[in-house]
Amino acid sequence: MCHQAVTGLEIVDTPRSTEGLIHALDSSQKAVRERSVKALAERAADEDSPSRERAIEGLIHALDNSEYKVRREAILALHGIDTARAREGVKKALNNSDERIRRLAREAMKN
Repeated sequence: MCHQAVTGLEIVDTPRSTEGLIHALDSSQKAVRERSVKALAERAADEDSPSRERAIEGLIHALDNSEYKVRREAILALHGIDTARAREGVKKALNNSDERIRRLAREAMKN
């Protein structure tokens, strides 16, 4: 998926575009992965988004991404969302293989 395609997916908030953003997390292009996780974070934070729950699932999926910046953005976004599923995602990050992510998760659990 290319950078321009992600731009289109960001604009339209539908379940289908959210699936596209989740798929883009596995892109070989770093910029695409980073932009996708940020778009998912915005969508998940929007209580009126028709695909909020799926975006939260996408952020939880992003916790397993190979790129630190994507995992970091996901944990920070999940921390800011007050739903049971988002809190489960933060708890999942406590077992992440990256100490930096585990530290962020521990800090998030304190607040």
